[in-house]
Amino acid sequence: MPRTNIYDDRKIRYVEVIHPQAATSNWFYFFRTPVPLTEVAALGQTEVSTLPDTLGGPSIIGTRTPRPIRMRNQNTGISSFCSSTSYATAIAANWRRTKNYKFMAPRSQTVAPASYTDNSKGAVIAAVSTASFGGEMKFGWYMPVQQLRRIGNDIAGLGIEFPTTEEDWRNVVMGSDTPRPPRATKVNIDNATGRSDHISTFYLNGTNLPAGWVHSEDAVLFSI
Repeated sequence: MPRTNIYDDRKIRYVEVIHPQAATSNWFYFFRTPVPLTEVAALGQTEVSTLPDTLGGPSIIGTRTPRPIRMRNQNTGISSFCSSTSYATAIAANWRRTKNYKFMAPRSQTVAPASYTDNSKGAVIAAVSTASFGGEMKFGWYMPVQQLRRIGNDIAGLGIEFPTTEEDWRNVVMGSDTPRPPRATKVNIDNATGRSDHISTFYLNGTNLPAGWVHSEDAVLFSI
């Protein structure tokens, strides 16, 4: 019975991840694996050493959501990611799902800074458009409501959006290692006390930053 050699070179591969409610919401999830390609032929993995000429959607690495289906072969015990387009083929080849795909679940949230009090806790999901190989994606993160209040009316000028519709939620990418948008910082000084308030957040690459904001961290571009 073949087994994976954990000391083999880890090859770069990708699988396509398609949202079950919207075929137009798709990504190409890149990962490294020592599993021989011949052992996972039914899973629809594509091995690459350089980026292909074109892809039909944005490329992502190391995300919390979306994530592809993970399957295990009933004969060999090998476990790996499966392309959304190859699930039926994998089932027929005696692979079984061990982890379902993951997407951001829709939720209700109030995003206007005035909607929160000084004692408000928790976080909202914020997003900015980010370039990735194969297409643009919506990079999402948890923004504390107190930070939202501190940013205030500069939200729009920073290019920050808040998902509200089902379509918005379908396209949010959370916890992406690559790519990531740039960051900007603003320092507010309280003239009465002399205290400074440092605010930092992701922003839309290429936007003209609002007054008082300065670029503080470069975007992380997609690469393999």
